Amino acid sequence: EIGDAGRYHCQASNKDAVAGSTVNSDPAVVLVNRPPKIEPPLPETVYGFVGELLPLTCTFTGHPRAEGSWCKLNNGRCVSKPTNCAWTAADAADNVSVSTIL
Repeated sequence: EIGDAGRYHCQASNKDAVAGSTVNSDPAVVLVNRPPKIEPPLPETVYGFVGELLPLTCTFTGHPRAEGSWCKLNNGRCVSKPTNCAWTAADAADNVSVSTIL
């Protein structure tokens, strides 16, 4: 889990040791990565008219921070990226929005 990230050290001691003879390792930093996730799922169909705003937003999370973009598909392959995308960032998630239908 992301909450497990932090600094850790190993500590060793034994019951027969002289008082205060506990030893600690140098700290180790633990980083927890999480693959990008799109949530909630995108709608299957969004309708709009030429020149009007299109409320199509992709919200995603990931660690390290994910990057996003829109891509027009043709037979399942990316054929072009729209130039009218707006990028916004929020505290918990990032969004990529298509702002206008050209």
